[in-house]
Amino acid sequence: MTTLRESVVPVESLYLDPNNPRFADLQDRLQPIAPDRITEQGVQQKALARILDDRFEVSQLKDSIRSIGFLTVDRLVVTPLGGDKYVVIEGNRRLGAIQSLLEDHRNGEADLTEAVQASLRKIPVLVIDEPELAKREHFARVLQGVRHVAGIRPWGPYQQAQVVALMLDDGKDQAEICEVLGLPKRRINILRRCFRALEQMRKDDDYGDKAKPAQFSAFDETFKLPKLRDDWLGWDDENGRFVNEHERKLLYSWLVGAEDEDGNKYPPKINDPKEIRKLPQLMNDAVRFKQFCENPALGLDEAMQGVVGPKPAIPWREYVQNLLSILNQVPAVDLESANDADEALLKHVREVCDRHLRILANSRT
Repeated sequence: MTTLRESVVPVESLYLDPNNPRFADLQDRLQPIAPDRITEQGVQQKALARILDDRFEVSQLKDSIRSIGFLTVDRLVVTPLGGDKYVVIEGNRRLGAIQSLLEDHRNGEADLTEAVQASLRKIPVLVIDEPELAKREHFARVLQGVRHVAGIRPWGPYQQAQVVALMLDDGKDQAEICEVLGLPKRRINILRRCFRALEQMRKDDDYGDKAKPAQFSAFDETFKLPKLRDDWLGWDDENGRFVNEHERKLLYSWLVGAEDEDGNKYPPKINDPKEIRKLPQLMNDAVRFKQFCENPALGLDEAMQGVVGPKPAIPWREYVQNLLSILNQVPAVDLESANDADEALLKHVREVCDRHLRILANSRT
């Protein structure tokens, strides 16, 4: 069983995690840093610059540490890199604040008291005590997930999806993931599907270098639309991929822009993920949709001009409300004397309602 072992480590032996899921929104690419490169100076400098981004609110941590020193109540969690070196799995904001403060002190931008400096020289940590690399990495990501998906300062959807995907790859079933992360099964499915779709884009020869975590929301919108997800793109849920290659690449081009055979470049057709909701309506007009697919210069709004969305053949909501009102008024004495035909009629009503509810449920998964 994986355990956490208490230790005290010189601050020089602690390294920021360049693959920290927090960084996903700041990265232009999704390519992870290999473990044997984590300690490189350039890798660490870039990781420090990212953790000091304003959105992570490290400046507040620096102010606190500058005043009272580093408190050890919430210890850093680390995993060994070998040779008395450790990468921080939990606590990168705190380590970033410490490293930045020490640098400020060295260059004269901060004047730390001796007591504060002493609290920063050696840091109490919890070491993930697991000799097997795969189990150690799995435990680390689960720990991050518990804290940041179900706990304080929750991660965004892409970061949550990374944790879900890692746990699924490690053979964990959905019930266990739901329990560990505190997320409903439906949310687990959404995160899993969107992450696999974005990974498929990252591995694409033509568009892989343009895949970014920010496009997660676009895939989220895509999966809400069965006509787009299943009928047009051909989502294979078992293998986690779109099987219709031509259509898939078209979608990528709409998200990141296109380039024709003459080298002419065109901007993205979809700039707001919510615009994807217009595509099923456009698909209903086969001529306009064909033009939209074949002409890289034809924008979505322009293509939608003249497209009229289908209207309900009947005001069914009003009719259902009337039916409910009638059913609620059926006297109990009439039901007691009802014949087989009456029972069959009510069962048929129930079957129709169940069929509609199944269609509704499928459209939301």
